[in-house]
Amino acid sequence: MPFTFLVKPLSFNLEEVSDNRIEAILLILSFLISIIFLLSVWLVNNGKVLLRDDFYIHLDYARNLIYCHTLGFNCGEYSSGWSSPIYMLLLIPLALMFGPVPSRSTTVVYGWMLNILLYALSSIILYRLLRLKLPRTESFLFSITILASPGLLYSLSQGMETLLMFLLTVGFVYTLLKNDIRHAYILAILGSFTRYEFAVFLLILSILLYVFSRNRQHLFFFIIGATPLV
Repeated sequence: MPFTFLVKPLSFNLEEVSDNRIEAILLILSFLISIIFLLSVWLVNNGKVLLRDDFYIHLDYARNLIYCHTLGFNCGEYSSGWSSPIYMLLLIPLALMFGPVPSRSTTVVYGWMLNILLYALSSIILYRLLRLKLPRTESFLFSITILASPGLLYSLSQGMETLLMFLLTVGFVYTLLKNDIRHAYILAILGSFTRYEFAVFLLILSILLYVFSRNRQHLFFFIIGATPLV
């Protein structure tokens, strides 16, 4: 078994723990990791934290959609400058709860809370994906290692839609390997309208899946991936 020297001290305990309990542990750890990391970012910046421009751009689109009834960066003016329609929809509650011009601190807290939730959900789906092929101990350790990667933590602090794409990608691969085509279609649609990179990935994957399986169901993934790119 690969990496046995790393997991041997923990194998006895974790292998006797149910998957549900390990998922609960991962959920708690993901919340703790994200909160400690974000507090560190806040302290290092002396309480002056801003999210990336992408967050504010999508927030402007969400706000104008609610208050100006126009899908545009400026009120009453249509434009298509967003890159993640699904992430924009997730920001609508912020505009509804705190008005058309929420404070800077409110936007940062909301962006962080949203990404903490996406980060925590990712820990569970990632563990379930790894459990398809690995024992509990290795699945747990690999999940923690991936969640603690600098790229995900950076996305967590910057209010980026990368965490949403990560969650949907992991969920999509999980449902595909489980042969749960119905939910795979749903996640493919959400992923394609979250980031265009996911749509391109879906186009390539659908072709490879069809070539090797000759399953016509996989051709629908090509249509789904092509739709947001047209």
